[in-house]
Amino acid sequence: MDNPVTLRKPLALSAMLALLFALWGGLVRLQWPFPIPQADWISFHGPLMVSGFFGTVIAMARSNILRSKQNLPWPLVLWVPLATALGAWTFLLGGPEKGGEGLFLAASLGYLAVCLGYFRLQPALFAGLALMGGLAWACGNALWFLGRPIPRVAAGWQVFFVLTILAERLEIVRWKESGPALVPPFLLAALMLGGSLLTALDPAWGVRVVSAGFLAGGLFHLAVDAWPHAEKAEGWRLFSRLCLFSGYGWMLVGGLIGLSFAPTESGLPYDAYLHALFLGMVFTMVFNHAPLLLPRVLKSPVSFHPFFYFHWALLQGSLVLRLAGDGLANPDWRRWGALLNAAAILLFFANTLWAVLRGRKDK
Repeated sequence: MDNPVTLRKPLALSAMLALLFALWGGLVRLQWPFPIPQADWISFHGPLMVSGFFGTVIAMARSNILRSKQNLPWPLVLWVPLATALGAWTFLLGGPEKGGEGLFLAASLGYLAVCLGYFRLQPALFAGLALMGGLAWACGNALWFLGRPIPRVAAGWQVFFVLTILAERLEIVRWKESGPALVPPFLLAALMLGGSLLTALDPAWGVRVVSAGFLAGGLFHLAVDAWPHAEKAEGWRLFSRLCLFSGYGWMLVGGLIGLSFAPTESGLPYDAYLHALFLGMVFTMVFNHAPLLLPRVLKSPVSFHPFFYFHWALLQGSLVLRLAGDGLANPDWRRWGALLNAAAILLFFANTLWAVLRGRKDK
């Protein structure tokens, strides 16, 4: 029963398929003439990406850390990503909507318990931020389950990603500040979390508060994580720094859009607001973190190659095109930007697989 290979590989495959089908549905939503076996791929493009893909991957990673520290059996810690995977397949196969929503809610509550357990073991700032991020995910899923439309709960999902990423960054740089220096990041996290909860009462003001947190958080982490490093950079280090700057830049762009338009309904400002964060910040940070995490998971080096700049540049350029299409109400720019967004993500996986195989060959 305690076999990580048999339990983890199907979950990883499920996450990848959820990502691919979410991308597929998002493109069909923008009028690309691809066949669509199941209409839910279009309707639930966002939840499939947030919970079906990222929720599964993040829950697997966090549960693995907790297991290693407490020597828990694999089935016990993997039930959270199992719930996200089952929720994703409920939507992918056209099952009952409330069933999928309920599974995602159960998974996020389980993830919150995992984060709480991790915080009790290691009561550091980064663990506290991850816990607050888990709370934002659970609250967003709870509001969705209770009948709020996706545009009204997306702020909670955004805060989940932002706080999870910022927690990872503070952990990676081994941020050792204490006392009064802990106040700014904690207040920023509280501002984002409070704003996501406020959306249940006043969606427009909730989005504005969350967006103010994005702006302040982006500036804070630029100061903590990017600007102080003046040593010569090359290879992975240079690529990582480029991802950090651009990722935080998209976080600032998303914050500005949210403050300016407070989008709480589907439309052009809403599309720009969501994708500046979900694509611009989140996937750029994925580009950055994958080379750091994969060697630990695969037990083999990941060889750097300048090809990695291609998927980074394609994502940045295509996202600029997409947001320009939103701003100028140009549907062709939006459609082509979205198609190239998907191409950049697929190219990232292809480049990463090639780098893994190359690293194993050179090992």
